[in-house]
Parts: sequence; structure tokens; C-alpha cells
Amino acid sequence: MNSQELDIVKILLESNLFNFLVVAGLILYFLPKSIKSLVLEKRNEINAKSAQYDELKQKHEEKLAELEEKVKSLQSEADRIVEDAEKAAVSVRKQIINSAHQEIEQMKEIAFKEIEAHKKRAHEQVKENFITAAAETVEKAFLDKIQSGENTKHIMAFKSLEPMYKN
Repeated sequence: MNSQELDIVKILLESNLFNFLVVAGLILYFLPKSIKSLVLEKRNEINAKSAQYDELKQKHEEKLAELEEKVKSLQSEADRIVEDAEKAAVSVRKQIINSAHQEIEQMKEIAFKEIEAHKKRAHEQVKENFITAAAETVEKAFLDKIQSGENTKHIMAFKSLEPMYKN
């Protein structure tokens, strides 16, 4: 490269540098105002949204506190209902047990009465059978005596006893 070419390159470089400095200066002069206004707008917008979010957060925290209080109230109500149900279940259980005991006692009483009635009937039957057997034995003895020619007075005495043991 020769000196002329170097001079041309030097001039081009100087002119390009000058153009760059002018453009950079204009950008630095005009751009900060637009960037500054853009940043201020964004800051104001962010501050406004932050205030809205803070307000919304406050409302939600209040609603959450109300709901938590309601849950506590409902939980205590549920606990009371469960406690009442348990008490009612215990009461019903006692009533059922008492009723069963009464029914068992009634059944025992009926069974004892039936046993006593059966005993009485059996006793009466044994007594009746004993009387019948005794009467038959006496009758046979009298018949034996009659056949052997004993007194007819004994026959008459026996005949007078007959209605007692036949009933």
C-alpha cells in the first residue's frame, strides 16, 4: 500500500469516527429523555400494580382469616355433634341392654311358671296313678277275699270307697 492509499484509508476512518461520534452524541442527547420517561412510566405502572396487589392481598388475607374462623367454628360444631351422637349411642346401648335384661327376666319368670305347672301336673299324675294303683290293689285283695268266701260287708265297704278314687 502506498501513502496515497493510506491517506484515503485514514480520511475514511476519521470520517467514520466523526459520524459515529455524531450519532452517539445524538443518541445520548435524545435517548436518555425517552428512556427516562419510559422508565418512569414503567415504575409508575409497577407501583400502581403493586398497590393493587397489596390491596388484593389484604382482602384475601382478611377473607382467609374469616374462613379460618369459620372452619374453627364448624370444627367445634362437628366435635359437639360427634360428642352428642356418642352420648346418644351410649344411652341407646344402655336402653337396649336394659330391655334385653327385662325380656330375659320375663322369659325366666314364664319358664319357671311353666316348670312349676309341669311339676304340679306331674305330681297330680303321680298321685292319681298311686291312688289308682292302690285302689286296684285293694280291689284285687277284696276280690280275692270274696272268692275265698269272706264277708260281703267288706264288699259293701269297698263299693262305698269307689267314687273317691275314680274321680
